[in-house]
Amino acid sequence: TNAAPWFDKDAWRYRNVVTVVIENGVTTVGSNAFSGCYSIQTVVLGQSVTAIGDSAFRGCAQLNQIQLSDNLESIGSYAFSECEQLTQIALPTSVTTIGESAFSFSGLEEIVLPDSVTEIGDYAFMGCPTANVYINDLNGLERMLK
Repeated sequence: TNAAPWFDKDAWRYRNVVTVVIENGVTTVGSNAFSGCYSIQTVVLGQSVTAIGDSAFRGCAQLNQIQLSDNLESIGSYAFSECEQLTQIALPTSVTTIGESAFSFSGLEEIVLPDSVTEIGDYAFMGCPTANVYINDLNGLERMLK
């Protein structure tokens, strides 16, 4: 399966995890790393994190606060999809790529895209209840789809 390695038959052991801190030294939050860990409320990424993999936090329904690395460059497909309590997120000026459906069906109400963003995947903000997406500079944006 594509589920997180610890989210299998023993998933009940992790139902009380509410905070995740990714220490400095880690460069990537892998695909499906915390997918389906519904009780996570807060995530803090160390400054060395440059990439968030596909579906890394997908289905973390209680996630409502995330501190991203100032060096983050890419957010994978479905990375924060179905994070219903995530109403806001501050993207650092280093982000260049937002994957397909990255924030789909999340609770995002507003997001400001930094000038550094050059690619936004299909349906990146689909199903967000009242999402206002602000783009400061369209000149650098190479690809923005559906």
